[in-house]
Amino acid sequence: MSKKFNSTEIRDFLTPQKKPAFMESCNVDAWTQTMGDIAMVKVDELCCKMIGALRGIHTWYHTAHVLAKGTGFAGDHVHLYGEIYNEITDQLDGTMEKILGLLNEESLICPRKITSHSLELLEMYDGPSDKSGHEIAQIALQIEKDFLTAMEILYKVAKAHEMMTLGLEDFIAGLANTHERYVYLLQQRVKSNRD
Repeated sequence: MSKKFNSTEIRDFLTPQKKPAFMESCNVDAWTQTMGDIAMVKVDELCCKMIGALRGIHTWYHTAHVLAKGTGFAGDHVHLYGEIYNEITDQLDGTMEKILGLLNEESLICPRKITSHSLELLEMYDGPSDKSGHEIAQIALQIEKDFLTAMEILYKVAKAHEMMTLGLEDFIAGLANTHERYVYLLQQRVKSNRD
């Protein structure tokens, strides 16, 4: 598997061109010490990018579902990638509704913006085509770990902007919990190559 991106590029995708200092570090504790920098992040732009990221992840998993192959085909096709991409459809819908409800800004759900951000995300990762079942799972695992980092960033930014409601906190925590489950499933799938 060739890696086309690094964590800095992921943060570039999620933040404006001039990143605040807290985005330069992978240390989440350091982020909390620089709350002034977090306040510089534009919440609406970050939310729009999160919607685009979910759309891109959905597209990637849908393709992985169709391209599943090898001895793990049935499990990967139906129970791993099939379930994940179907669940992400609902996550995407819920995220769009939550953001619209909180910010009341319809332009954040513009199909062109979402597609543009989706393409940015997809260009960071190898696609599942012409990859072995094991390689597909490795890429998916990296996508999930990166998405969880993005969820932490969104959480910190929403808190810094005093936008955190009980519902938003529950929504973000639920989404993170689901994606942590995907990490577990994918870690187990990647291990199958060791048999």
